[in-house]
Parts: sequence; structure tokens; C-alpha cells
Amino acid sequence: MNELIDRYLDHDLSVDEQTQLAIWIKANPANAERFARAVMLHDRLQNEMNLDLVSADISRRLLHSQKRFHSPSAPHSAQDE
Repeated sequence: MNELIDRYLDHDLSVDEQTQLAIWIKANPANAERFARAVMLHDRLQNEMNLDLVSADISRRLLHSQKRFHSPSAPHSAQDE
């Protein structure tokens, strides 16, 4: 069943497999709990990965703008002083 859950999370289940997974989930509350935990963990990991990517992108942009601001070849204006 782990394989079906993993494939569900990857959006890679056939209609028959979706039906099989739904029957398994409804068959036992423990199955539903196991499935829910897997979905919540997957969502949390996805959110963490997305936050890490956003954070890395922001850091990269800040570093780039700082280098540009402090670059000796950057144009100087009266406003910069």
C-alpha cells in the first residue's frame, strides 16, 4: 500500500488504483490515519522545500544587489552620497 500512497502523492495513480486506495482507506480507521499522516508529511515537506527555495532566491537577489550597489563601476549619483 505504501507504493500506492507514494504514487498518489506524485499524482501518478490510474483510476483503478485510485479506487483501490479509496477502498483501503475506508476499510479501516487505521488505514485512513496512515494515509492522512503520509499526506500531511508530504505537504509539510513540500512547504519546507518551497520556503527553502524562496529563501535561497531572496538571499541570492540580496547578495547580487549588494554587489551591484558596492561595485566601483556602478554609476554614482548625487543621491547615492
